Amino acid sequence: MFVSAAYHYVSKLKGSFDLAVESVIALPWFSPLYMNEKKVAVFFHILKDQFYVELSRYGRSIGYPAATIGYLIEKSMGRFYRNTPIVTFSKSTANDLIEYGFPKENIKVVQEGIDLKKYEAPASKDSFPHLIYVGRLKRYKGVQFIIKAMKYLVAEYPRSKLSIVGRGDYENELRRLVSNLDLQSNVIFHGYVSEIEKIDLLGRSHILVMPSLREGWATPVIEANARGTPSVVFDTIGVGDTVIHGVTGFKTSYGNIGELVAYCSSLLNDKELYSRMQNNALAFASRFDLSETERQVVEFLLHQLRF
Repeated sequence: MFVSAAYHYVSKLKGSFDLAVESVIALPWFSPLYMNEKKVAVFFHILKDQFYVELSRYGRSIGYPAATIGYLIEKSMGRFYRNTPIVTFSKSTANDLIEYGFPKENIKVVQEGIDLKKYEAPASKDSFPHLIYVGRLKRYKGVQFIIKAMKYLVAEYPRSKLSIVGRGDYENELRRLVSNLDLQSNVIFHGYVSEIEKIDLLGRSHILVMPSLREGWATPVIEANARGTPSVVFDTIGVGDTVIHGVTGFKTSYGNIGELVAYCSSLLNDKELYSRMQNNALAFASRFDLSETERQVVEFLLHQLRF
């Protein structure tokens, strides 16, 4: 894939544009090796231990070596992009890039935003305790931890529900876990939904749970906040950045199901606490306007064209 991209550029695109923007979501395209034009690289997140979590399903003989190769390739990126301006969307990812040898002065952090106008409609919470997860269904996303936490929450709140919004290659394993824990009537797999449905679900839910191992920036937390929904998250790279602990939600250590349950129970039991966090969440979300994100990105790209 990387070789074909380089070949396509050299044979068909070379010299035909003023600025190239390389989008790096997983492994990079290594454009500085073959591209002479001015360029910018946009890094959404760094994978690191995600390689091992995701590829472990293929066993030690295949998964571990493949994960190690991916990790080493990613770790080498800094030496190839030393002279390339970088855009990323959280301080956590910027710190990861610096750790990998990217010059700090080349990195521009543009805070990711959402279209706040879409979230302005009043939200009415469901009559039953309602938790929600929004995102891909991958092992590193940690949805299995929420399902395990639901076993304890259902014992305290029998009518409680967990909405899982999204799809991914870990869905079958999650469905088996739900069945094994006898939670079929409490856990709903919505799959892909429209933007309108997602916003409606976020507004009706009481708590968004984000248990991911790492993210570039946990946008669903801000989307939930914009609908007056506090969050409980694992305090991991790119996720912990989106929550002010004890103000807009709660943070706990990765995999700590006990505290996850305790924080959710606190929000569900204490109406005064919940109301205060709702107001704080709404105020916090107002800082993340997509129009400001767009303005900063355009300004950065135009700056590169001038130099």
